[in-house]
Amino acid sequence: MSTITTTPAGHLRGDPEPASESARFLRVLHSEWTKIRTLRSTFYTLAVFVVLAVGMTAVITVGSGGEYAEMAAEERAAFDPLELSMFSLIFAQLAVAVLGVLVMTNEYATGMIGPSLMAVPRRGHLLAAKTIAYTLLAGLAGIPTAFAMFLTGQVILDMQGAPSAALIDDGVLETVVGAGLYFTALGPIAVSVGTLLRSTAGGVATLVAGLLLAPSLTGTLPETWAEPVQKYYPTLAGAQFVIDHPAGLGPWAGFGLMCAFAAVLVAAAFVVLRRRDG
Repeated sequence: MSTITTTPAGHLRGDPEPASESARFLRVLHSEWTKIRTLRSTFYTLAVFVVLAVGMTAVITVGSGGEYAEMAAEERAAFDPLELSMFSLIFAQLAVAVLGVLVMTNEYATGMIGPSLMAVPRRGHLLAAKTIAYTLLAGLAGIPTAFAMFLTGQVILDMQGAPSAALIDDGVLETVVGAGLYFTALGPIAVSVGTLLRSTAGGVATLVAGLLLAPSLTGTLPETWAEPVQKYYPTLAGAQFVIDHPAGLGPWAGFGLMCAFAAVLVAAAFVVLRRRDG
């Protein structure tokens, strides 16, 4: 008597096993990582980022170091070689933000969002892959650039006979690494803003206002308002590695607040992407 063997519906003997969710996501992540790395806009924007970061550090330390010999005793006591070499973070962060916005808005501008969503029907996978890929890129660019800022500034200050710092000095390594982590945390924030607004101009304008204009205006607020705003404003809190606020949360707590803010933005972007482009 012969035995009849049945094959479960949806899977024929000899067919490849269906890929798991994690395997499919890893393929999407690899695709997005390749896409980000090979775009010319990525190369140009990262070049601007490095030039802004290191170039502005050179300008700031050349000016401050050259004036050190003529400073009064009080000014010399307040001279901070570490902060001088890392202050260009304020300007360089804009390049990281712009590129992060472009990661998503370019998809809408070129009409590629449709094919992308057809290729990756699960909106969460697409957004997560883009966010992770760009955050990784921001970290790989941001952390070495932070070290380049520090070394450039200290070399210039030392050449001018002004006080300088070393990585082994108390708190220096934490500050330099923290600056790199700050650049990294900007990645998910920028991608989320690009997803929410779908407009390069709107996304860039929003981040310029949020990263530069709003923080600079906190000093004009009444003191009872200014202190809590400066303490809990996400990017000001995250930047405490570099720019200390006496009433702030502290560097690591402030960075944690910035990361929590980034997570909220990513969640909002996921909800909007699923409802709007679903």
